Amino acid sequence: DDADPRDGADPHDGAAWRAAAQRSRAALAEQCWHDGDGTWYDRAAGGELVRIQSDVLLRVLACEIGDGALFTAALERYLMHTRKFLAHYGLTSLALDDPRFEANAARNSWGGPVNFLTMVRAPHAFEHHGHVAELALIAGPVLTALAEADHFPQCLDPWSGEAAYGERYSPGILWFLDAVERCFGILPRPDGAVWFSGLTPTRLDGAARATAVAYARTVDGVRFELAGDDEQARVWRDGAPLASFPRGARLETDRAGEPLAVVGLAAGTVRGTLTTPSGSWPIELAPNARLELTPDGPAPVPSPRFVPPRH
Repeated sequence: DDADPRDGADPHDGAAWRAAAQRSRAALAEQCWHDGDGTWYDRAAGGELVRIQSDVLLRVLACEIGDGALFTAALERYLMHTRKFLAHYGLTSLALDDPRFEANAARNSWGGPVNFLTMVRAPHAFEHHGHVAELALIAGPVLTALAEADHFPQCLDPWSGEAAYGERYSPGILWFLDAVERCFGILPRPDGAVWFSGLTPTRLDGAARATAVAYARTVDGVRFELAGDDEQARVWRDGAPLASFPRGARLETDRAGEPLAVVGLAAGTVRGTLTTPSGSWPIELAPNARLELTPDGPAPVPSPRFVPPRH
């Protein structure tokens, strides 16, 4: 669509831009979607779909295209499938069962290796639909690989995790910092929430395994601290205890630190005690499960089912 979306509309009200976005979505569905394969493809110069299953899928999903049912189907069929994109060390750039797949990560290749541009795009797609446990499960081995590497590469070997092509690749650095915040750090969110994630790296493989970790961050002048070991995570606000919860959960608060919810971040059931200024409660969280904190205690809300790796 070559038309300027601002033509005939107030450029500040957003309506013209939303209309242009809707036209783009409609064109994407009409021109690129393949119903039988359940994914999007580019088109060749002759007009036919180029039916190569690649990280184009994640690029589209990261733009919030599709509803929760479509995303779950993409997890089952592609992203959590070990014959498609789920390697041991992250999400590959080309489907693993494509005969052209090449795992060699020693060069700038989008023909197979795990690329950190793919990895850094992934979180929004997963979190937009509430699939935080699947995202964390994928991240664990990649965190191990980077913790043991001596540089930040563009590509990882999907089978060994070897840090190969690239030396100081900024998406690799950004992914590592982002994954720390999402797994066992403190992350302020655009919607005003603050996440305190308790998937402490005490169960990673090899030298990356930690006994305990701690993280601190100042949000709106308030200093928050988070410390966790293999059993529990604890949070402080300006030096005073704020909350504690079992390893594998995530506590969500507002920017002042008022607890709002807990979420199951681990791929297995999390059990333990949640303590906030309002009281203490035993909790049990399935992967992706969410408990909102009400005056009467934690209350379950609808959450997406966990999609385990498929083979």
